[in-house]
Amino acid sequence: MSAKAGNFKKFSNNPVLVEPEVGKTKRSVYDLPSTDFTFGKKLQRDPEGAGEVILTWKEHEPNPDAVPGRDFVALNRHSAMEKISTAKGITEYRKTHDARLPTGHDARNGKSTVLPSDRNIDHSYGIRTRPSTPVGDLIQSRYQMDWYNQQMEKEEAERAAIEASKSRDFHTRSTVLLQRSRSVSPSKSKAESFRMKQFENVPPKVVFPK
Repeated sequence: MSAKAGNFKKFSNNPVLVEPEVGKTKRSVYDLPSTDFTFGKKLQRDPEGAGEVILTWKEHEPNPDAVPGRDFVALNRHSAMEKISTAKGITEYRKTHDARLPTGHDARNGKSTVLPSDRNIDHSYGIRTRPSTPVGDLIQSRYQMDWYNQQMEKEEAERAAIEASKSRDFHTRSTVLLQRSRSVSPSKSKAESFRMKQFENVPPKVVFPK
């Protein structure tokens, strides 16, 4: 390859003909901006950052011009007190009368709702967090030693139970029957022979000498 062809290949803008230099990346064949240029879309940051949102607590402010909904339960009750029982009569009654739902208190009993934080300013809502894990006990393997001691105590108790069972006398069926027979005292009175009721008063015909 001639020197002219090599120079053409070196300064060519054809990406196929551009060869990478040793230890460097392949040069770009496009007209790129300067090195201090930043590509992409500029990020439009919100003037109120996360810190302002966390450190600022904004409570809800109700709209003073908001009108509560109609209390149809009260309207139906009042229409019944006026002896109105038809659907058409109730509709006409609602056009000329109005009742609104109560706001700011409980609609069922009319009493204001008292929260625990209203009586105690230090009251906290939610689930109580569990106590922190003692890191020192974990590092010193204290839980492992407690488990090991419990296992050793369990083995000692089982071994003592086995030794106690070996020294205990076990009775077979024959020995149990023998003990029962010895415990039963012999009857002092001689058992009478069996005799039917209809022959109890009949004397014997043959008497054997004693």
